[in-house]
Amino acid sequence: LLAVFCVFVSPIVAPTADQDKIALRDFWISTGGPNWREGYNWIDPLNKDPCDDFDSFRGVSCTGELSDADRRIQALTLSFLQLSGFINSTFGDMTELQTVYLSQNSIGGTLPVEICSLTKLQHLDLWKNQLEGQLPECIGNMTAMQHLDVRSNKLTGVLPPSMANLGNIKALYLSSNKFSGPIPEFLGNLKTLDTLFLSYNKFAGTVPATLAARKCVNRFEWMDLRGNAISGELPEVVTLLQSL
Repeated sequence: LLAVFCVFVSPIVAPTADQDKIALRDFWISTGGPNWREGYNWIDPLNKDPCDDFDSFRGVSCTGELSDADRRIQALTLSFLQLSGFINSTFGDMTELQTVYLSQNSIGGTLPVEICSLTKLQHLDLWKNQLEGQLPECIGNMTAMQHLDVRSNKLTGVLPPSMANLGNIKALYLSSNKFSGPIPEFLGNLKTLDTLFLSYNKFAGTVPATLAARKCVNRFEWMDLRGNAISGELPEVVTLLQSL
């Protein structure tokens, strides 16, 4: 008799890059992972592979295919999930991140300067958390940024001058914080910027001429400056957009 043996070979699955697994584990711990909303209770990312087990790591998206070597985390979609605590410094090690949605949680603390290492990040949504302190001065290093939303936090201080380097930015949502100082001239020089929300902060002084000059060329689709200590006559375009 001829014996036939069947051998089943599992497909080769490349693991997530170690630096991303460690950073994701640190983030899970620092934001109270075991207490996230039901259905998103990850296990320790060092015990299972985030890019190979989507059922265990809902909200995580990765680059490449299953057979690619050292897959990287590309997106985190974790809004309205009862995240708390703070954003860990190793978060900046996930350098292939392009999209991060963490809105409507209870994340506090300050934004770590290491987040500026995310030079491929295009969308960062931190709306309605409890973040404090100032935006990192190095935020201008994040030159791929197109959409930045930090509305409804407790952020303070002046806007970092390095933001003038955000040459791809399309939308800045900074409302309902405690930002102060004059509205920076550089905002009007960001040619791709078409949505600007600065309302309900502590900005003072006059509206920069660079913003007023954009009423005909590269004009804004949306601008909101309400609830600040702005003095003097507002340019026509700003007056119109404040009334919307």
